[in-house]
Amino acid sequence: MAIVSNSKTEQGSGVVWSLRARLVTSVLLVLHLAAVFFPPFAFETSPVRGMGSPIAEAVVNLLQPYIDAAYLNHGYAFFAPDPGPSHLLRARLEFADGREPQEITLPDLQRHWPRLLYHRHFMLSEHLHASFTPSEPIAEVVQDRLLAENWRRALRRYTARKNAIKQHLQTKYGASQVTLTRIEHRLLNPYEVAVRGKKLGEADTYLELSETVLPEAGP
Repeated sequence: MAIVSNSKTEQGSGVVWSLRARLVTSVLLVLHLAAVFFPPFAFETSPVRGMGSPIAEAVVNLLQPYIDAAYLNHGYAFFAPDPGPSHLLRARLEFADGREPQEITLPDLQRHWPRLLYHRHFMLSEHLHASFTPSEPIAEVVQDRLLAENWRRALRRYTARKNAIKQHLQTKYGASQVTLTRIEHRLLNPYEVAVRGKKLGEADTYLELSETVLPEAGP
């Protein structure tokens, strides 16, 4: 008895993309990969760590709407194999009605609970620190027109973010004046922990940061 096969060849049954579709898809993939790559690259070349990369800043500014929508602008410093120090904000609140000045810290483990609320405030303080731009440019910046323009743009962005936090605290606490200080909380080294028995929250692990100059580069 003869067996009749109903199988059909698969050749030619696939979807064939036109040249235009392939080009458009390739461009979109390149843009997505750029959005994935450039935020951490811009972080590593930010003014806090050096002079900054004009190319990285320009690309991130161009892709910022997509980066934000796709949630690609993560806190890369916290998830690296070798995370660095954390950064807090100390706010001094002064009142025109005679109340004693008050100091608060952002974030604060005692006040910001549950943990997600603490994390949200932590991201605010780190975001402000990551955008820090000194109010006094170094000589190399002053002498280069492009670097000078990038510094002025970055300073305006940093100042706007800082003022937004100050205005929020003024409204929330009814303060007449708010002074913000960036604080760096350094990590302990193994010797300090194992031999000296130091704790993470000891006073000498907190350092007030300048608003006029960049921090000195580590060894």
